[in-house]
Amino acid sequence: MLIRMHKTIYQRMKGDLSRPHPHAWERVGYVFIRPTQGTVLEATDYVPVPDEFYVRDSSVGAHVDHRAIALAMKRADHGNEGVLQVHEHGGKGIPQFSPVDYESHPVYLRSFQNANPRVTHGFLLLSENSMVARVWRPGVRQAFEIYSYKITGHGFFDWLKEKIGGVGRRFGNE
Repeated sequence: MLIRMHKTIYQRMKGDLSRPHPHAWERVGYVFIRPTQGTVLEATDYVPVPDEFYVRDSSVGAHVDHRAIALAMKRADHGNEGVLQVHEHGGKGIPQFSPVDYESHPVYLRSFQNANPRVTHGFLLLSENSMVARVWRPGVRQAFEIYSYKITGHGFFDWLKEKIGGVGRRFGNE
């Protein structure tokens, strides 16, 4: 399987997850997905968890309340989309879910599947330069991990702009 995400969703997600929170050590959000042709899961949107949905809990990086879960459940039900709860561990390379992540997955997954049992749900974990997803397909009890992803929307001119840096700015073109 492959996760495909447009760069605007990816940038919005990365920007939100990197913001400091008043009392949580990390931020949490939701990526909504739909299956497309073959084995591709297309990210349709990113929704941050509002600050007031975080619970003070120094034993974990982020603890969100029932309203945060209900937010994702409502969208999964009404939008007929799958949910990937997402957070970031930092570092470089393929990130690894923590023991706390593995312990919390069944609780969230049960809620997501109750909202919409007909779609894929799971968890997305980011590092500085990579990501991994742990997902459950409809009717399948076993999770599997997805290491393949593609950030779309990088056309030729985006590539060229990255390669030449700020040349346009030096000549007053931007």
